[in-house]
Parts: sequence; C-alpha cells; structure tokens
Amino acid sequence: MFRKHQLLNVMRAGVIRVVCSPWRPFVVLFLLSFTIRANQLKHIPARDLIPTGHRELGAIAISLMQTGQFADPYIGPTGPTAHLPPICGGVEAGRGEHS
Repeated sequence: MFRKHQLLNVMRAGVIRVVCSPWRPFVVLFLLSFTIRANQLKHIPARDLIPTGHRELGAIAISLMQTGQFADPYIGPTGPTAHLPPICGGVEAGRGEHS
C-alpha cells in the first residue's frame, strides 16, 4: 500500500511539473509558429526554395539598380540586407546583366 501511494505521489508530481513547466509556453508557441510557416511553404514553388548565390545576387543587383538600396535578396521584399558583400551586388548592377 505504501509503495502504491509513493508511486501515485511521484506520478502526480510529474504531471504537475509538466503542466506548470516554464517550457510549456515555449513549446506551444514553437509548434504554432512552425505549423504556420510549414503551411505557408506549401504555396511557394519548389524551384524558388533552392538557395543559389546567383539568384540572391541578381535580386540584390536589381534592387540596387531600381531603388538604389542594397536590399531584397529573396522572393519578396525583405528590406535592407547584409547577406552578400556589397561589392558583389555593385559589380552585378554595374554590368547591367539583370535589367
């Protein structure tokens, strides 16, 4: 009887620890954000998800030529970037290959 009571106390303490854990909000938020992002990725063509230096470099060069900003290396407008060295985008923009 005593061991059964001890086992129940240990199990109760374990459940309380999991339910009241400071990790619980982190896990819930992580799973929620992961689910949202995974759902959004389903709507982007697979060819646009493959990272290549040429594609990002070209996007920065186009942004540099059109707006004068070293920005937007990805599919959508993401704003200023330090993703690639500034010399690369400047050289591509200077050559005018992406106009």
